[in-house]
Amino acid sequence: MKSDLTDLERIINEAKAKQGAAPDARTVTQKIDSSLTALAEMQKISAGRDAHVNAAIDQTAKEQKLTPEQTQALKQSVQASQASDQAQMDAQVEVLQKNTTDLQEAIAPMVKSLAENQDTLTRIAQHAQGLPAEMPAIEQQVTQLQALPSAVNKLTDGSKQVTGGLQQLSQKSGELNQGSSQLLSAQNSLLAGSQQLTDGNAKTLSGSQQLNAGVNQMANQMAPLQNGVAQLVAGNGKVQTGLSTLQNKGGELTQGSSQLANGSTQLQDGSQRLNQGAQQMGPALNQVQQGNQSYLINWIRRQNASTICQQTSGHMPKWRNQLKQSTKNVTRSQITELEWHHTCSL
Repeated sequence: MKSDLTDLERIINEAKAKQGAAPDARTVTQKIDSSLTALAEMQKISAGRDAHVNAAIDQTAKEQKLTPEQTQALKQSVQASQASDQAQMDAQVEVLQKNTTDLQEAIAPMVKSLAENQDTLTRIAQHAQGLPAEMPAIEQQVTQLQALPSAVNKLTDGSKQVTGGLQQLSQKSGELNQGSSQLLSAQNSLLAGSQQLTDGNAKTLSGSQQLNAGVNQMANQMAPLQNGVAQLVAGNGKVQTGLSTLQNKGGELTQGSSQLANGSTQLQDGSQRLNQGAQQMGPALNQVQQGNQSYLINWIRRQNASTICQQTSGHMPKWRNQLKQSTKNVTRSQITELEWHHTCSL
């Protein structure tokens, strides 16, 4: 019996040693709860980040004076760029939550069993003197204690998995922050592109108005253009008719051109002769004019001498007619002067 008690005491001591080497069940549970809390906080941060991004977009749209359609398009673009990273992160968080929950459910009986085993060990230590009577119960407890190291190992493995998941989550948090920075940079680029698009729309509208004005001017000029085209067609018909007539009259035109060329030559020769004759006739005409004037003066004097006795005025018109007939080449001033001399002589 003493050997049995010695063996039992040895087994209890070994169980206590293994229990001390293994992590405390409460510590593991606290780590699991902390992991779940961290996951929930990260989801809250993610949701808060989305709200912050939306608020920043609204503020930027207000400052840039964007239309509601442009603001909505900007939000949709930002949400689309966040969708991939957010979906990947949500999937990882969901997996970690599931693993943590499964681990928590798996170790719950172990934690309960550890608590019960601790109480059992305490009672065994307190009632070591009464062990012979309680040997069947002790043997059952020993069997449970022998299975305890395996459960502790499973608990340790689960704790390691939770720790690894937390480390991966921490790494992804950095990537998420980097993605947020890239997203903000893309948002600024998108805002700049939106401003350029607004300017381009204004220029397009101005160009469209100018184009419409040009189209209206073109439409106003269509009627004169059509009239001009009609006149051009009519003139073309006349030209075609004239060309046909010209082709029919080609022989006559050639003959007439030859005659015209000959006549032009003869006319040129005659013109030269006429100019020469006119040059020669000029002095002779001057002499004739001077002779006519002298003749008229002498003739008037003779008429004055012959009409001294004729005092009646009835002979005056006849004299004036004779004077006009004989003075065709005399100027009006010369005739007036001769009449004056004649009147004075009378």
